[in-house]
Amino acid sequence: MRSHCQPQLLVNTYSMVIIVLVMAGCAMKVAPTGGPRDMTAAEVVRVEPSLGTTLFDGDRVRFTFDDYVDRSIRNAFTILPSVRFTTSYSGDEITVEFQEPLAANTTYSVTLGTDWSDVRGNRPLASFTTIFSTGAGIDSGMISGLVSARSPESMSIFCYPLSDTSAPFTPWNAAPRYRLPCGLSGAFSVRGLADGTYRVMAVRDENRNGLVDPREEYAVAPTDVVVRAGVAGAVRLKSGPAIDREPPELTRARSLTSQLLTVQFTESVYPVTTWEKAIEVRSASDIVVPVAAAWTDSSQRDRLLVRLTSSLDTGACRLSIAAGAMRDSAGNRNDSLQRQSFRGSSVADTLSLYIVSADPRDSTKGVRRDQPLVISFSDAVDTMNAQVSVEHRSPQRSVQVRTRWASPVAFVIEPQEPRDLKTWYSTDVRLVNVRSALGRAVRDSVRMLAMLTEDRPVDPGSISGTFTPSDEMRSCSPLVIRLMSATGTVTAAFLPDTDGRFRLDRVPAGEYTVDVFCDRNGNGVYDHGDLRPFAFGEAWWPLPTKISVRPRWTLENVSITP
Repeated sequence: MRSHCQPQLLVNTYSMVIIVLVMAGCAMKVAPTGGPRDMTAAEVVRVEPSLGTTLFDGDRVRFTFDDYVDRSIRNAFTILPSVRFTTSYSGDEITVEFQEPLAANTTYSVTLGTDWSDVRGNRPLASFTTIFSTGAGIDSGMISGLVSARSPESMSIFCYPLSDTSAPFTPWNAAPRYRLPCGLSGAFSVRGLADGTYRVMAVRDENRNGLVDPREEYAVAPTDVVVRAGVAGAVRLKSGPAIDREPPELTRARSLTSQLLTVQFTESVYPVTTWEKAIEVRSASDIVVPVAAAWTDSSQRDRLLVRLTSSLDTGACRLSIAAGAMRDSAGNRNDSLQRQSFRGSSVADTLSLYIVSADPRDSTKGVRRDQPLVISFSDAVDTMNAQVSVEHRSPQRSVQVRTRWASPVAFVIEPQEPRDLKTWYSTDVRLVNVRSALGRAVRDSVRMLAMLTEDRPVDPGSISGTFTPSDEMRSCSPLVIRLMSATGTVTAAFLPDTDGRFRLDRVPAGEYTVDVFCDRNGNGVYDHGDLRPFAFGEAWWPLPTKISVRPRWTLENVSITP
């Protein structure tokens, strides 16, 4: 009897499990498993309302995919013109619901960008846009193009109808009516536009506030873009850094010891005059404490270390930077006197003077034939009285060198002629009367260093050929051709002859891509536009040409064409 009842119980149990699983499958969608790895990103297969719908009076748009998508897709939607919305997720469906009424007689576009993946981690290469209208007609205009930038997917297209702008154009406090993220490839398409004239920019809108902030990367189109009969020419944008017009600002001063200060700026600074004239330090008793030396912190370029000739008291002290005494890397000077208060320290300064490092280090191999040797010290050296003698030689001969103090803490030794290849060199550095600004003698009196030069130099090559511009390029002058390394660095920029011929000598060996720009201002450098005051960028064209330069080799008959 028991043997008959037990199988019946198992059948009932399995039936219950199957029912539960079926019910669970109806309640929640899950991605299928098994089979070979799917490497294709999920695609939109249906949109409601459908593309081109007019007289739309709903409050949501639903996207259906051919595969299951990750929940991160909820943050990848953009609606133009802007309207507040929420999204809901259901495996292979996403619903975008508007949180405010749509404007009457207006064309809207809903774009799904590329910053999402399906459940297998596949990301799309291009965005997807659907368009509908709340009126009887629909605007079908489109501006499309390409953005060249580091990580183009984090760039956004700002598109301003010219009727929305005023003079002067101020994109730092006026949000664009149309704002769209770029795709992974840098390609973009702003859809649903009425015929008219538009101002177009690419911006790395890091805080997503819809404005061009002072330190954000950007590019301005070379002209305003005209949409006529729904069509506009392709826009190519090559981004560049924000143009620095802000002078360095003193932000903090702090006493490390009784005779050593650290001074912080908003950016790296360089003296226009000597540090002694640029910096004034007053003690709590309002007595000027002379500056013995100042130098940039090697690990933090926007910070100075200031060595004083005598100790500060522990009260409230003041540090002043003279007007016009400092500049940043862009040449901007501080236009006014800057002050900072700080408290003096009672900590005695016990820092001794010694050699911190030598670059290249002792016994380094593969040293360039012209590479300098830099010896760094722990503290500011009294460079006026220091005596440093140097002998730099190979087993066969001595090499004449030039020496200089690059800063109070850095002594530079440069060969006056190229060293021999694949040869060991020794450097004998003798220090006599080398003392710190506090009078402390250096620990090392003699330092011996060795280096092995490179096996062979990487000799440059040459290229020659012809450049054939497109009809669009012919309308611009002058045209500058550039060779770009794999890292995007400009290796060479040149103007071809009037017949398109060119020759370049001493080109470093390597693989290069080519682009062309219209140098309207004749400065030989590509300009990506300006904001204060507003200025268009220069026309730019990426080219499919790839050039491989070999050492000591002339590559002839190179054809550069669009």
